[in-house]
Amino acid sequence: MKRAIFFVDGFNVFHALDEKTKYFKYKWLDYSALAYSLVRTSDKIDRILYFTAFAVWSKDKMKRHKILVEAIESKGVEIILGKFKKRDRRCSLCNRVYSTFEEKLTDVNIAVKLIELAAKDEYEVAYLISADSDLSPAVSSVKSLYPNKEIIVVFPLNRRSSELEKASGRKAFYIETKHLNRSLLPDPFTLPSGKTLIRPSNWY
Repeated sequence: MKRAIFFVDGFNVFHALDEKTKYFKYKWLDYSALAYSLVRTSDKIDRILYFTAFAVWSKDKMKRHKILVEAIESKGVEIILGKFKKRDRRCSLCNRVYSTFEEKLTDVNIAVKLIELAAKDEYEVAYLISADSDLSPAVSSVKSLYPNKEIIVVFPLNRRSSELEKASGRKAFYIETKHLNRSLLPDPFTLPSGKTLIRPSNWY
């Protein structure tokens, strides 16, 4: 069997579930179960890496996110954190300057890990769950440097990137509602420590 690592672009998946109310419940997602619902029978999952960042300006968002992270971490998912950076923008209508936050480092972290772990020969197959075309150069680099490595792109619900698919050199997979239905965390969810986690009320 081929050694496989999953690289999960957390925000790309999460925001794909914002598009319709009926998808909100899938935010309570077991990324370990999702990986096992997607992996080929010829592959063996060695690691699942979940790339994300906490919205530090919002206590409520950060609290909800940390509940999910605590749950999936207990299922063996490795968390790799980026960060948000405050940035000033100018309104094109009124010309006023306002502050907003931009997520930083997630795509860079994914790109670095994708190449680093290929160089260390830690996988034969990389499953990349994302539709972020910014990751295309990293995918192309792995394919160029290590032509025997497979990179399988898995698009989140209702998202795709032809550029990313082309860079991988193969047809992409798609996350479907059947995969999500198989991958919901129990509610409530009990950690090995005995602590109970409840799905946030606005994720229904």
